[in-house]
Amino acid sequence: NKRNRKNKEIKRTNRIMNEKLNPWDRVYELYKDIYTKEAIDEMLMCELQELLEAHYKSNTSQAG
Repeated sequence: NKRNRKNKEIKRTNRIMNEKLNPWDRVYELYKDIYTKEAIDEMLMCELQELLEAHYKSNTSQAG
């Protein structure tokens, strides 16, 4: 019983970390009006990084 709870806790933590750390999912959340999920899934890490940087740069300049 204690082991089952621990396993469920680990799975939940892994799921949360994957949701927060997966750049393809994050880019999709930010750009779903522009790109399809399939197009984002095919992007390279450098392309994702450019999109993330552009998003945060534009949001930073709007706030300031």
